[in-house]
Amino acid sequence: MLEIILSFKVPKVSVHVEHSILISSDFRSVRLDVYASNELKVGYDIEAQNDYAGNLAKM
Repeated sequence: MLEIILSFKVPKVSVHVEHSILISSDFRSVRLDVYASNELKVGYDIEAQNDYAGNLAKM
């Protein structure tokens, strides 16, 4: 799916479902629907939407 969206070959990825990232030592974190990282340590965040809100920009 990443290769289709990004339009380039993505190296081997490791996928984590409902992954949390600790933001600060105050126990603040972000929960991601799907987090994938490749062998080059590039991270990809995939978020599912419940409602159609038009085309969202790729960043």
